[in-house]
Amino acid sequence: MADKEQHAKVSANTPLSAVLEVPSLVKTALLKAGVYTVGDCATWSGGRVPDLRFCGEKKIKVIQELADAAEKLLDDQIADVSGSVEGLTEVPLSYVPTMLSEVFRKYKINTIEDLMRIDPEKYREVMGWGDLKISLTRGLQKLYTKVFVNEEGIDFELQLIEVIPRELIEYTFNSMPSYSIREFVWGESSLSGKAESLQVGLRVMLHASGYRDPNITPSLLDGPVAGELANRNWRDIPLVLTARLVAVLNQFNLNSIAECIQATQTGKAICPETGADHPPGFVPG
Repeated sequence: MADKEQHAKVSANTPLSAVLEVPSLVKTALLKAGVYTVGDCATWSGGRVPDLRFCGEKKIKVIQELADAAEKLLDDQIADVSGSVEGLTEVPLSYVPTMLSEVFRKYKINTIEDLMRIDPEKYREVMGWGDLKISLTRGLQKLYTKVFVNEEGIDFELQLIEVIPRELIEYTFNSMPSYSIREFVWGESSLSGKAESLQVGLRVMLHASGYRDPNITPSLLDGPVAGELANRNWRDIPLVLTARLVAVLNQFNLNSIAECIQATQTGKAICPETGADHPPGFVPG
């Protein structure tokens, strides 16, 4: 599937027809299926084109080639952002799947810049990584690029599957989630395991990169009782917190409201056991 002329930036929200030649044979089929962007199409890469009742075998084959080409465009974009992450040397990874957490610690992959400079295929050759680790690493690179590097911003009303890369969705959920970003990050309180780990990590990532939910007051310290509230222990306030979030606050010895807010704004907290800086959301999931 041929690329169009060289384009400066490609993201999941780029219109598909702007960067790839879409054969007339499948244009109508893609529109019927709601596929408009590179990200829409890339979700079908790797043999994942669904059984579309209005498509025969020939059309499915063409759509599959188009999906693989869309996925490659997104992968290539990851390779092109190395010059954009130099300022992110000190920004720690607030979310790492369990499958990768130990090997990332072992090889000191601690910051966004560290992550972006990885070529996962070389890790296959050197360290014997399997397909799942390589896939998850590429998914992480796409996610951190979307949150910290791309300039488009994130629409909180988008579905989770439109923002979180396919690799991470398939690893985290048993079936396709139906949350919007707003519902998942700030509204859902019944999550556990991998889904809760992604929720906490994404919440910290969005705060660290400057995103705020416009429907939520940016800071509890903006009101008239700011001085009194800042020094109160969060345990003494009737807040609805997930078990994972409580574990994070306890792990990093965050007690007062002010300490919690400072941690979310800076993306760092001091681990009392090691004395090292870590993002408060870094809990292997």
